[in-house]
Amino acid sequence: MIKKDSIKKILLFFFTLTLIAIAVFMFYLQNIYLPKISASEKVTVYIANKDISPLTEIKEEDFTAIKLPATAISSDYVVKMSDVTGGVAKNTIYQKEILAFSHIAEEGYTPDKNLLTTVVPKYYDNIQPGDLVNVYVAKADKKEKTFSIETVFIAKKVEKVTDEEETVKTNAKNDFAFSIIVSEEELKSYYAADYAGDIIATKIVNPSIANIISTLTHFNPDEVVFNTIDDTAEEAEETQQ
Repeated sequence: MIKKDSIKKILLFFFTLTLIAIAVFMFYLQNIYLPKISASEKVTVYIANKDISPLTEIKEEDFTAIKLPATAISSDYVVKMSDVTGGVAKNTIYQKEILAFSHIAEEGYTPDKNLLTTVVPKYYDNIQPGDLVNVYVAKADKKEKTFSIETVFIAKKVEKVTDEEETVKTNAKNDFAFSIIVSEEELKSYYAADYAGDIIATKIVNPSIANIISTLTHFNPDEVVFNTIDDTAEEAEETQQ
């Protein structure tokens, strides 16, 4: 007859063996099996082929589909282009950035502080898309015989450069223009500056005022045409007399 102590030892042995088996199984499941499954499961996401400006329509051809492991995917990422096609960008989607639902503007969205505007400088550097530029206005007082350069914008990113053919269509003052994103107040400042003098645009290489003139293309202060409000009023009075 088997003794009770022997039975206890046998039960303890099988119990311990069972615990070891469960532990080995859990280790395999969590560290080998599940990671392999996760690694094999990939989800399609979309990266931008170029910088996409605010209020630009979302088009599939502006994105490249890539596959990432499911474990690396945020719930905000767009995984079906049909879900957002036809919508517009709420903010700038930068090149190689993954398209997310947070990039898409809600219906009726109007970014009153993010306006894409065209700057038409009279004097400028070799400006290209992606450059950071400073924009100034050259002004003169005919009575005082003084000349000054005032700041309009600092460190604005060039979103687009308009070629000669496109500029002619818009009746611009010369054959070069570029687009930047500005606020409503900045846009008003630009219009006022454009009316008051000649617009100067220079890439940020050395932003000090002392070096602006030397970096400009074909700049001659003697050729500057100034349309100040005071001069316009004075000319109007002379015409009336």
